[in-house]
Amino acid sequence: MTGMKLIMIILMVSLLNLAHAQIIENINASFDGEKVTVSYALSHLEANQKFKIDFYSSHDNYGQPISVTGDAGENVLPGKSKLVIWDAKSVLPSEFDGDIRVKIKATKMAAPKLVFEPLALTTYKKGRTISMKWTGGYMSDKVTIELKKNNVTDLRVAQLIDNAGAYEWKMPKSVKGKNYQLVLTNASSKSEPVASSQFRVKPRTPFLVKILPILAAGGVAAALGGGSGSGNPGGTTGDSVLPEPASPPGG
Repeated sequence: MTGMKLIMIILMVSLLNLAHAQIIENINASFDGEKVTVSYALSHLEANQKFKIDFYSSHDNYGQPISVTGDAGENVLPGKSKLVIWDAKSVLPSEFDGDIRVKIKATKMAAPKLVFEPLALTTYKKGRTISMKWTGGYMSDKVTIELKKNNVTDLRVAQLIDNAGAYEWKMPKSVKGKNYQLVLTNASSKSEPVASSQFRVKPRTPFLVKILPILAAGGVAAALGGGSGSGNPGGTTGDSVLPEPASPPGG
């Protein structure tokens, strides 16, 4: 194998709108007679974006990824100093003497799925503010929030806002009833929409409705209290007898 040469050909397979991004750079390779060492830089604006890195070799016409150690496989984060080692001697025939082409395939992994945190309440008063929180996705993503009632879109809450993980929404007064859900969609990926727990919206009770029953109850008590007298110490009701009118003098 002393005559084996290495020619690096870089194949960039970029998903999720990265077709024009130079994400694999500064490729260097060396061979010590047994192992191939490859160093590279993986560049991306989002530091927490993860990639799947696969290496292929021309010895099998790039049929299957070769087994390597180091910065390869799933969940590889961007960085300037990535290193991979391939034990070529254990794979290639002992009489091999020729050129080897190695391809690198970088695939952007899907963002973590959005997950709604439980809402604080299951019943909200009409016109109040709902605080919602969620996790997942990347900070650079944009999300859309809709209000659905019985799985049918009722109105658009927010469109293409930053994936900040939280949002405050003051409900319009037109929202009332039950079987409501907030539905969150990651506009930057193909992940499925996620929905909050169900809640209902009830009318706000007017202040007068709250105090009128108390006043009515007090009036009844006063009427009942006025019906008791010395002749009816127990306060029970019965036939009232009016006193005879006084006879006029000389009658």
